[in-house]
Amino acid sequence: MHNHGRDRKFGKWLEQAQHAQAAGDAETARRLCGKILRQNPAHPEANHLLGLLFAAQQDYAAALTHLERAAALAPASAEIQNNLGNVYRARADLDRAEQCYRR
Repeated sequence: MHNHGRDRKFGKWLEQAQHAQAAGDAETARRLCGKILRQNPAHPEANHLLGLLFAAQQDYAAALTHLERAAALAPASAEIQNNLGNVYRARADLDRAEQCYRR
């Protein structure tokens, strides 16, 4: 059974995390993504945003963990594939970057 109340709560937290990221408050954005992922580790948008936050700090291993999970959960998302490719490119893994860009 689908829990619409929980989905709304996750949506609110995700929106708050996106606003925090845009305002330069990465700590709040990470905390909110963590709240979502503790209750739903398969939340693609929270994994995506958390991966971007780690990438911005050049923590590419953690970024890949979350972006790979997001890509697996939302394989049709060109935005996620592109951001995953950017992290691979930053790590000088150009073959994997190109694979992501072509998906």
